[in-house]
Amino acid sequence: MISCDIIIPIKDNLGDTAGCLDWLARHTEPGYRLILVDDASGDETAAWLRQAASDSRFGPTLLLRNQTNLGWTGATNRGLAASQAPYICLMNNDTLAAPGWLPALMDKLARVPRLGLVQPLGNERSIRREAEKDIVAYGRRVAERNRGRYRRLSYISGFCLLMPRRLYQELGPFDPVYPQGLWADHDYLRRAQGLGWLAGEAQDGLVYHLENRTLGAKGPQWKESARRGEKIFIARWGYKRRLLWSPPWPLDDPGPETGRQMEALYALADRGHDIYVALAHGERPERVLAAHGLPEHSNAYLRPCPLPWPLRRAWAWYLYRYLLHKKRVTFRAGGPASRLDFSALPPADIPDHEVGVLWRGK
Repeated sequence: MISCDIIIPIKDNLGDTAGCLDWLARHTEPGYRLILVDDASGDETAAWLRQAASDSRFGPTLLLRNQTNLGWTGATNRGLAASQAPYICLMNNDTLAAPGWLPALMDKLARVPRLGLVQPLGNERSIRREAEKDIVAYGRRVAERNRGRYRRLSYISGFCLLMPRRLYQELGPFDPVYPQGLWADHDYLRRAQGLGWLAGEAQDGLVYHLENRTLGAKGPQWKESARRGEKIFIARWGYKRRLLWSPPWPLDDPGPETGRQMEALYALADRGHDIYVALAHGERPERVLAAHGLPEHSNAYLRPCPLPWPLRRAWAWYLYRYLLHKKRVTFRAGGPASRLDFSALPPADIPDHEVGVLWRGK
């Protein structure tokens, strides 16, 4: 029985494509189907893909070919339209899957309420630096060390992304206004969030991303496409803000009011805002999260106070000045997190030369 369709858009880059399929065959348990979307590749790649589609080593495979190049978004949408499995995985052809990657992702979707989009480790530079020494061995280490763990994300990456079929049925295809896929995945998440879905990263699954090997072959124009996509994204969804929040009370109280503040904090972080939180003296990040049953969040940074309560204000001011100097925050706020409102910040205020530098959407 096929439980997952793995959709891989391919535009030439035959060496990485062959490596991607080989690693999938060796490190993914049966129960998946490949949907290979040949996006008008040259004759050599097209011939290799025809042969791969009939090679039993790769398991069940559906090969689709576009006569004209549709870009990542168009090719992915064609694969999505052909998918039938309960789970759908989008994967770039410049990736190498480590053992256990797919069960790790599927486990999070099955266990975490409202989680609809989940990606593995493998896209961050720090992770890649560690993994490149021995991808298989590192994948096994993170699987053992982080078993069952995940963190919430305010962004997703189409390099490897798993979703349940019902999310796709609710949301539909990716928006073709982002033809190369750059920012299409982040836009998809914002649309999913509007329907109540969340995004996360499985800390116990690894898919090593060689990063932009296919896009890089297109030359410098892909960077201009990324810039155009970011401006469209910001115009739709606003730009991220960076702030230091000083809660008016300790957050490790599991009571309903504190729970509402944490929910508001995570809602802001889900939308891409970076929130640094000045905790009270004696509070520990792990205890605050445990009190509210929350995972770590990629955009919420809980900072313990090293000074007694009477000096907390002075410490929060020092922390603010430090983060401001490091350009990690632009302002500070106190009072309930539920009163923070960033909806009135007009994207038109962003200087054009700062798009992609200071004001980022993700």
